Formats: sequence, C-alpha cells, structure tokens
Amino acid sequence: MTSVWELANPQLRDLAVYEPGKPIEETARELGVDPSTIIKLASNENPLGASPKALQAMRAALETAHLYPDGSGFYLRKAIAAKLSVAPEKRNSRQWIKRGDRIRRARVSESRR
Repeated sequence: MTSVWELANPQLRDLAVYEPGKPIEETARELGVDPSTIIKLASNENPLGASPKALQAMRAALETAHLYPDGSGFYLRKAIAAKLSVAPEKRNSRQWIKRGDRIRRARVSESRR
C-alpha cells in the first residue's frame, strides 16, 4: 500500500513536526505554584481571552454552520478587491486566490498520483 507521504511533494516531507507549547498546568506543577499565578504569553494564546467581537462573529457563524459556503467567493472577492482598490472581476480575483504558493506547493503533484 502506498503511503500518503510517498505521494506528497518533497517539501512537505521535510517540514519539522510541530511541537505545541507547554500547558500552564504542567508549568505550575513543575514550579510548584498555583496555575492562576502564571500568565502564558506564548503559543499565540491571549491571557485576556477572546475578543468580544470575535466571540460575537463566531456565535453568528454557528447559525449557518450547517450550510455550504458561497462557492463563488462573492464576498471574499469583494473584500479583496476593496482592499486592493481593484474591480472585483470574477475570473481575475478567483485566480488571485487559486494561485497562492502555499496551496500550490501542498498539492499532490500530477506525476505522483
């Protein structure tokens, strides 16, 4: 049986394995202190919690989470066009998104399928 790693592009196989940050509870045990006395500023965590605006947006998104998103990316294209001060032409703006290097490099190459 062929491994998925044999089909992946070489640059994916060379990526370092992600090592998550140490949980506050583990650090507290090691130091013998109460976890509430530790403020973690690593691992992209926010000691203040999520932004109220982010929580509001997530709650609103839950209402339609069971629906498929707009496949044409209408609102995304409109936002990108506004940010770049260009017309939101369907073909060109979709190409901006599809041509992203990260997506291209992560795809399984045609010759390896």
